[in-house]
Amino acid sequence: MSGVQIPLSLYLLFFFINRFLISFNINKSVTYGKNTEKKKIKKKNMPQLDLYIAMSQVFWFTLVFVVFYVFMVRDILPELARSIKLRKKKVGNNTNEPSSLEAEVNAVTTQTASTLEGSLNDSRTLLTAVSTSTSTWLVTSLKNVNETALVNLNKSYIKTIGELKGRSYLLEQSIKEK
Repeated sequence: MSGVQIPLSLYLLFFFINRFLISFNINKSVTYGKNTEKKKIKKKNMPQLDLYIAMSQVFWFTLVFVVFYVFMVRDILPELARSIKLRKKKVGNNTNEPSSLEAEVNAVTTQTASTLEGSLNDSRTLLTAVSTSTSTWLVTSLKNVNETALVNLNKSYIKTIGELKGRSYLLEQSIKEK
């Protein structure tokens, strides 16, 4: 194949514009009933297909289409081609050696694992320290409470029990004597 290659969409556009313009040049002669005279009457087209209106629409459609086509060919398609080439290069076609993408995945996985392991060790150390300090605080708090408030309560409890026992003993003795 040699020469300039025209895209199919552009070819079809010019084909339909050509057919559209040809359709406006048709004149038909019409005879009416018994009248043998032939009158040449130009057939009136639908208003949507009026040449004056349609040419404006065709012109603007063609202009917008060409601008869009140039924009796509000049800006969008090269970016897509570059992205596809970069993706193929990253993935790689050689299966014997790991591609740069696989190396990157391995590096990220290793870094994530080491970060999580370090975080786990830090959390374990912190929880151990908090548990130890909490246990120490609990023991000292219980000891302080036992030595101050509970000792006095315990003494008064024992004193009250002793008094009650003594009273009950005296009552029993007085009942036995009577």
